[in-house]
Amino acid sequence: MSLLSAVELSGTYNKDFTVKTEFNTISKGKTLHVTNGATFIMTDAIVNGSIIVDKGSSLIAAKDGQGYMVLAEGTHVEGIDL
Repeated sequence: MSLLSAVELSGTYNKDFTVKTEFNTISKGKTLHVTNGATFIMTDAIVNGSIIVDKGSSLIAAKDGQGYMVLAEGTHVEGIDL
């Protein structure tokens, strides 16, 4: 089994998008913004930056036992219930 390389997740997503990599990051000073009714799906992420999900848009992250989402101290999150 080969693992896909990790990527830096940031930017604005206004269309549905699925991340196909593992061990991803959202670095300090970077923002992942989901808008315009889009759905953003990811399995793994270490978050030091910001996640903003506009009303009507969705972020689908790790399910129990299938990946992780680590929110570091100072992470900013808007628009999703944790």
